[in-house]
Amino acid sequence: MAFCSIKRLFLCAQIIVLSSALLFAQDTPLKQYQTFSWQPVYNARKYEVTVQPQIKEGVWGKSIVETTVKSNLEMLLLPGTYRVSIATYNVLNKKSSTSPWVTFLILDDTEPFIYPSTFTTDIGTSVHRYDADVVEEAFRAGSTYTEAKPNSNVIYILGKNIFFPETTFILKPAEATANAGIAPANPYRKEIPLTIIGRDREKETVIVSYDDNLLSTGYWILEVHNPKNKTASIDVNVFAPKKIVLDSSLFKTDAHYNKPTAVLTKQSNATFVVRGDFLYKDTQFSLVPDTQNQYLFGSTQPLVTVPLTQKKISFDTNGRTAEVELSYESALVADGFYLLTAQNKYAPAAEQQILITVDAEANNAAPVVEKIKSKYDKAKGTLTITATGKRFNKTATALIISQSPIGTKGSQRMALTTTKANKRSAVFTADASALSPGTYALLVEVNKMTAVTYISIDEAHNVTILDQADAQLKESFFAGKESPTTATQTSLPETKENKSSSKKSDAPWRAFEMIGAFGFYAEQNSTAKKGPAGSVSIRADINRNLFFCSDFRISITNFGLDTQDDETYLLNNIQNNFDIEIAYYNSKDATFRYYFGTGAGLYSLFHGDVGEEVRETPDYHLSIPLFAGVEWNHFDFKLQADTLYALTSTDDTASRFKEAVTVQVGYTFDTTMLAVLLRNLFFK
Repeated sequence: MAFCSIKRLFLCAQIIVLSSALLFAQDTPLKQYQTFSWQPVYNARKYEVTVQPQIKEGVWGKSIVETTVKSNLEMLLLPGTYRVSIATYNVLNKKSSTSPWVTFLILDDTEPFIYPSTFTTDIGTSVHRYDADVVEEAFRAGSTYTEAKPNSNVIYILGKNIFFPETTFILKPAEATANAGIAPANPYRKEIPLTIIGRDREKETVIVSYDDNLLSTGYWILEVHNPKNKTASIDVNVFAPKKIVLDSSLFKTDAHYNKPTAVLTKQSNATFVVRGDFLYKDTQFSLVPDTQNQYLFGSTQPLVTVPLTQKKISFDTNGRTAEVELSYESALVADGFYLLTAQNKYAPAAEQQILITVDAEANNAAPVVEKIKSKYDKAKGTLTITATGKRFNKTATALIISQSPIGTKGSQRMALTTTKANKRSAVFTADASALSPGTYALLVEVNKMTAVTYISIDEAHNVTILDQADAQLKESFFAGKESPTTATQTSLPETKENKSSSKKSDAPWRAFEMIGAFGFYAEQNSTAKKGPAGSVSIRADINRNLFFCSDFRISITNFGLDTQDDETYLLNNIQNNFDIEIAYYNSKDATFRYYFGTGAGLYSLFHGDVGEEVRETPDYHLSIPLFAGVEWNHFDFKLQADTLYALTSTDDTASRFKEAVTVQVGYTFDTTMLAVLLRNLFFK
């Protein structure tokens, strides 16, 4: 019997049999792919391929029969001797012709081999090269392997004996040497299994794909594994540039700008962490000033590029996503918008916009504004602001931030001119014509560390520190208008911790104050009582707008001395007052001003005669006061004349009408905590 020793066997003028090239036999044979092809027959409806294995000389085994409408067929057969015959069926589905039997031999061969032509080589070298971002030529030429996607994560492997069903392919990371290989971009590479997506035995080609996220630039070894531990390999330099992706999930989101934000400190060993994909060891990071965006409360000075240095890098289990701890030169960082940039030699730079704010208080480095004085020069049209406090120096700069655009440029920020600065204070000048009455933020910066103080400027260009919570006031600047809470303004008490100007704001306000007053009361009535007296009361200024003030006063208790029959007794009286007063002030500056006004009041007096206990039933009086006075800082000098009418009386001998002339010297004690409490209870 004659055996065919070539790949293509002509059975008749129309039939060809293709078998794999084989070298030697194995103890345990494995099935191998065999391809049969023939010339098509005109008007053939289908073809029937019959293959019979040889049992012994002249004896053939059970037929293996398959049908196809194509002019080729692929079968998996064990090594051995076979014969094949192909029959043609016509359009009536009747067998019209059958080819003679053709005998062929399949050898047992599992030793794989990868052709070097699988990859290109670098010019002038013998080093294999694979460019992962280049789409394979076969796809661009219209590959017949439609199951393969025309993208870059595909390798065409050319080889021999690589078509077994059990054959597998893998890419292994390799260490570069002085003679071959390039340094890996990702030192945490792992083995990458390759998926077979197509085979072409005629062209000795297997098409494999890989996970594009796992393959990175570096030195790799491509291995093929056949049954019975038969392997082959080829080394290759892979160039797989990856687009760096910066992940903002580690940062908080600023509520006003809807941008990632990070708080950095001025400590020498300060760091922060960024997260992203393909952030390798050689990736360079920096904070580049974002010149297209302005942070409202940003630095007064132009931002500079801040280099970032890798301190530590850790990868996720996928070997792709990393968290990088970065250090920075704290002296260069300031409040404002930056572009967080990352780049390496394997990929173009990536950018992430980020709002950086400096927590200068972390090491007590920020300036502190404790007190503000102002002076308006009408002739020059300038407003001079003197800020006094701690941690100032000659580098101090400042700007004023408005709740609405200032001037013709439409900016809410106006730079001030520094005329003098030392360790305790700084003097700034501004164009007064650009500052209409309202609420502002004074931003003072020293060595790229800022302090924000919220102030009010009135029509006379007096500057007052506001006592509202910073968070509430800050919101009003982003809203572009005053919020209901910021409309209430009260001067802070001049204390050791927080000194402020004693000038009051002209804006509408509600304030609660504790009043302690002591004076000389001269009463002329039926009992002819007279003597010095005092009271402790709560006064609530419920509105102050322009020069007018309306308030009500509740007297908690009243005490005094009574002179009668040349003897002096302590008056055994308890008096509760409810007054409403309306006054006109000649100035909004409480440093020194005069006022006058009138009002109405209701008195409830629990009293008894000299030596008697206080009666349980009070007398009620209606009072109409006329008053005038002078305010000087916290002191109040007041002359008041009251006409009182007894609505009820427990003393039948007393007159219904009484007059009283009171000279009062008072001092106002501001209690901010009480103001906040009562405001939250009644004026939310």
